[in-house]
Amino acid sequence: MIVLNQQMIRESEKIHYSKGIAKGYMNIGNAFLIVGDYQKSLRFLKLAEEQDYLKQDNVLLSSLYVEYGKIYEQIGIYSKANQSLDKAIYYARKKNDENSKKMLGYAYGWKALSTTINKTPDSALYYLHKASKIEPLPSTIINISQIHLKLNNIDSAEFYAKQAWNKVAANPDLKFHKATVIWGLADICFQKKQFEKALEYYQQSAEMYQGLKKKEDMRTLYQKISVTYDSLKRPDKAKEYLMRYTVLNDSLNVAQKQILNISIEDFLNEQEQKNRSSQQKLYYVIGSITVVGLILVFFGFQFYKKRKKEQKVKISDLEQKVSVVYDEVMQLAKNNDPAFFGKFREVYPEFCDKLLKINPGLVNSELKFCALLFLNFSTKEIATYTYVQPGAVRIRKNRIRKKLDIPSDQDINIWINTLINGD
Repeated sequence: MIVLNQQMIRESEKIHYSKGIAKGYMNIGNAFLIVGDYQKSLRFLKLAEEQDYLKQDNVLLSSLYVEYGKIYEQIGIYSKANQSLDKAIYYARKKNDENSKKMLGYAYGWKALSTTINKTPDSALYYLHKASKIEPLPSTIINISQIHLKLNNIDSAEFYAKQAWNKVAANPDLKFHKATVIWGLADICFQKKQFEKALEYYQQSAEMYQGLKKKEDMRTLYQKISVTYDSLKRPDKAKEYLMRYTVLNDSLNVAQKQILNISIEDFLNEQEQKNRSSQQKLYYVIGSITVVGLILVFFGFQFYKKRKKEQKVKISDLEQKVSVVYDEVMQLAKNNDPAFFGKFREVYPEFCDKLLKINPGLVNSELKFCALLFLNFSTKEIATYTYVQPGAVRIRKNRIRKKLDIPSDQDINIWINTLINGD
């Protein structure tokens, strides 16, 4: 795909076809976004944005800002993600033709799923309903169901899930939407503690995503299946799917670092050099003028201060993101929520791998207990949150200490934290 779009860009440049150049850059940017290389994705989207054609195509411009929104969402700069999605909605509203309407619905859908909006369920529902009114896609409707599920409105969640199911059942070609809807049904069953039915749905969805080659979704589903088996008191199967999750997660991480064996850097440099070539002569002349040089130094200093300020804002956003996720994990643990260990593994993906390297025989319930120790809960707190006696917690600690060969004179909580964070 990337090679074909490179070729399209070069051919479009020969005839000065701005639309072809812009679409080529956007397609490549989207390809890198899918595999998680956000830096390259941003660079290609910036190149697309520089094309004159985008000024006259509001639909394509709206699509560009949705892509920006996705990237900023993934890297945790939620304020910029929100701004980008607002721009996407603004440009999609410029016209009232069919393509603009579909683009507007698409932008509404991503706005609803953004972290800034998703924190407020009412706002998320507002945008999802607007998206559904324009184009009632099954995936949009099941997202409405998921919001109601988060609010513990089981009846409403089931109502919208049934609507979504009726749409995919009537159209067998909607394979991706069907997989998404079945996943949503599984989440409802899990929350209702209908673990057998949840497992059946999760496995159906995983098979469909496998057929669609959606490895990122399969990875998450393996994790959910592992947690479901754990809830069914089937530790062997829970461990099997935990290992599947770990293997797939590792392979995806490697794949993201080996994005296609092509000279993409040379190509990027070539294209960016073309955009800068008209300015280089001007910079050379200006550089020879002392007075202008001093002015440039002044503006350079101002730019440096601005950059430092922006970096502080980014760091603040990142710290806020870490704090919110950590608080969520802690609250799930305190509530003895079945979703706790799954969420914990998302936040600390290497946790289980490091413990299993020491003792591959650890079962899921023991790994979950180690997670509570890692979060620095005391014996009394663990007993309170898991509804057991403190004596039972101390017995489990001694068993874990033996299985991990932890010296008796070392604090088990500190030992586990050092193991996980010390590498």
